[in-house]
Amino acid sequence: VNRAWISLREGDAIEAEADARAAYDLVTEVAWHRHFAAAALADTLVDRGALREARAVVDAAMDEGGATSDVGGELLLSTRSHVRAAAGDAQGALADQLAARATYGPFTEPDPNFPGWLRLARMRHATGDADAARSESDAALAYARVWGTPGYIGQALTVAGLIRGGEAGLELLRE
Repeated sequence: VNRAWISLREGDAIEAEADARAAYDLVTEVAWHRHFAAAALADTLVDRGALREARAVVDAAMDEGGATSDVGGELLLSTRSHVRAAAGDAQGALADQLAARATYGPFTEPDPNFPGWLRLARMRHATGDADAARSESDAALAYARVWGTPGYIGQALTVAGLIRGGEAGLELLRE
């Protein structure tokens, strides 16, 4: 599963899909391992443009008890949010990402789900809540700067720049 996510982040979606499918096919018991494998496969399928199959994988995992799992529930909700966002369902994506955050309990910084944090910012923006979108993107950028990795900083700057718009947004994008 981890190899799939690493390959995906490195831009090798073909290798990511092969690893994700192998993990998904290998781990058949209903446990957090299965939910992680389903999430990795669905994330990869989204990046490959196979949204219908990605949704089927997530739905099957949710039907297997993934939505109520302590470990896999948050991940599957966040993954379903990713699938819905890619399909253009901003309201559904926002609802799933908020539910994913709620499974952690009270929000504390740093939020361990950085991609979900950025997804919340984008979905709040897409659904017209500009103030909340800006707040989420600012918090994600602050966390990324504390974390200090170029990948997180670049992702957060991109989302913050797109949400801000105008000259301020262009400055963030240039950075």
